[in-house]
Amino acid sequence: MERRGFFRAGATGLALAPALAATAVSTARAADPPPAGFAPIVGKLLPTVVSVYIRAVVQKTASHNQTQFASQTSQGSGFIIHESGFIVTNHHVVQNAYSIDVVMEDKRELRARLVAALNRIDIALLKIEASKPLPKVSFGNSDLVKPGDAVLAIGNPLGLGGTVTSGIVSALNRNISETPFDDFIQIDAAINHGNSGGPLFNAAGELIGVNTAFFSPAGSSGSVGLGFAIPSNDVAWVIDQLRLKGRLDPGWIEMEVQSVSGELAEAFGLPAPTGAIVVSLAPDSVALKAGLRQGDIITAFNSLAVADVRALAREVAKTTPGATGSLTVWRGGRSETVQVPVVAWQGTASINGIPPATHDAAIAKALEAPHFGLTLVPLDEQRRRAWGMAANLRGVMIESVVPFSIADNHSLRPGEVIMSVMETPVTEPEQALRVVRALHDKGAAYVGLLMGNDNGMRWVSLPISAGVV
Repeated sequence: MERRGFFRAGATGLALAPALAATAVSTARAADPPPAGFAPIVGKLLPTVVSVYIRAVVQKTASHNQTQFASQTSQGSGFIIHESGFIVTNHHVVQNAYSIDVVMEDKRELRARLVAALNRIDIALLKIEASKPLPKVSFGNSDLVKPGDAVLAIGNPLGLGGTVTSGIVSALNRNISETPFDDFIQIDAAINHGNSGGPLFNAAGELIGVNTAFFSPAGSSGSVGLGFAIPSNDVAWVIDQLRLKGRLDPGWIEMEVQSVSGELAEAFGLPAPTGAIVVSLAPDSVALKAGLRQGDIITAFNSLAVADVRALAREVAKTTPGATGSLTVWRGGRSETVQVPVVAWQGTASINGIPPATHDAAIAKALEAPHFGLTLVPLDEQRRRAWGMAANLRGVMIESVVPFSIADNHSLRPGEVIMSVMETPVTEPEQALRVVRALHDKGAAYVGLLMGNDNGMRWVSLPISAGVV
């Protein structure tokens, strides 16, 4: 993915056992690199890192009004967080994949299952089945990372396999407009396409980040020493959410805010340009009713200083919806405290989640659910209005999706519309199923669905098996 010169460093509710304690973070600062180099540490780290290979269906250039499809392979990186075979990578590495395989450091190739994926935070969780306990990473405390700290990046750049690069932390809290919570660690260790989802370690061999993106100037697509990693504490929070709730349930306060510039700080008499200023509040919002005002500058949340909008978003997100947050606000030239209820985040922090009490047997059963685990209904005017669909959108609407099913693991969601099955436009559920059955009878391995919603269109590929038609 390219945006303003940024590239994702990859090509082109869950119930985890309580033993998934790999998310615990260290409170010690990393040691300086040993004089002899990193070799002793790297030897221990390499077995915890995997190469990730995916297959996805892509649409080829149409000719003679014929739409053609092809299977495209790409690669990324990942790392083991639990000896039973749970692996973390980036969401964009496995997005729309119909087949995921991982290659271990000892060259073993294993099929992986997508267990959960977070779009907004760009984290995905995979599961492989191994015959013996696997080596796993040790989580460090990314809050203790400082510019100048030595770092190691390990991954699968350009499909070369386990590759180690070193460097330092260049900066913290970088905003590359990926999410409302951006808090990227900037590094100068070389990362390239295929490094996405790979681990970033400190000099003590502790995980402090997930390599996710890099920046290249116009005309270049390789590393120039500007790489970005999601902090390990953010990853640990996500994994804990999945383990405890089976979903991501971030909190938010009903308001529109912006970061405080030096000029705004001077205008409002704030001693330093910090915090987030309230731009607007909905007339019926609980934040307004609780006493928050337009023009308030929020400088702390639950006694934790917030430097900007993203820092505020991160702290509020970690608060359970329904709880009350204590906001320190700058108002009328002095600080005041306002108690404001936290509500559920209404953004698009989407997740493929699975219920906490469900286990592998239920996953296997769901993967054999009829019709990929989809309930399809005609797109009538009532449903069109209810979901805010454009008048010219035609197809079959998804009414529900079975958790763990093939459809769920491929990010299909209620309210989306199947516009076409391969080259065939569809308007009735049975019509769509007939096309899939015909492909199955011909021995096709997968089917391409053209999906539409109020955000646009996309192609999704689903594997065809006897149990889903």
